[in-house]
Amino acid sequence: MAAPSTIDVIYDMESADPDDFFTLCFLLSHSRSNVRAVTTYPGSKAQINLVRKTIEVVLGPNALDHIKVGGYNVNHPKSSVSPFHYQIFPDLPSTEIDGVPYRKASEVICEIIDSFPHTVIITGGPPFNLVAALRERSDLHLEKWIAQGGFAGDNIVSPQHRLTKFDGMEYCMAANWSSVSNLHFLLDCPRIRQRIVVSKNVCHGVSYNKEVHQTIGEISPKSP
Repeated sequence: MAAPSTIDVIYDMESADPDDFFTLCFLLSHSRSNVRAVTTYPGSKAQINLVRKTIEVVLGPNALDHIKVGGYNVNHPKSSVSPFHYQIFPDLPSTEIDGVPYRKASEVICEIIDSFPHTVIITGGPPFNLVAALRERSDLHLEKWIAQGGFAGDNIVSPQHRLTKFDGMEYCMAANWSSVSNLHFLLDCPRIRQRIVVSKNVCHGVSYNKEVHQTIGEISPKSP
């Protein structure tokens, strides 16, 4: 049986909490994921430094030669990096590193799609970088967009697995899609061929025990 083909990926993330960081590590280490670029929102220099540091740790320093990194606004006044990330990388710089180019995220997205038209874009945070790329390039077409941020209603989750803040709720405004005009633009845009939404209330909880740890231990050596 032939080995499954790899999937070219652009990962668009934020860093106000840990979940996008874990997703980045997963995508970088998965044998079928070929991360072509990582973009950030709001795009501060500290966020870009976090992404670059993570890529170096997971794949080695040479990986930055072929994985592009960009931000929505590299001059954003706040670091937008949570204390959690500084516990992992306590010496993470918040300013520009000499010799490291800081690129606009929308330009990075367009460049990758031009070179690899079947690239899947995954947005873990507010999708402003995707909106910017589509608005800046009227000829840009996306094969698939996978978005985190929807809310499917707490009634789809069994009671023992419900997150307290969502308990009993059937409707909830998703923070990642708080800009309605951007949401309408992305949902109506005919240049996005396929959209997949991952519900926030089923991806923001973690159950980790000895059984899960053992399963991960059995699987991890199989990933190159």
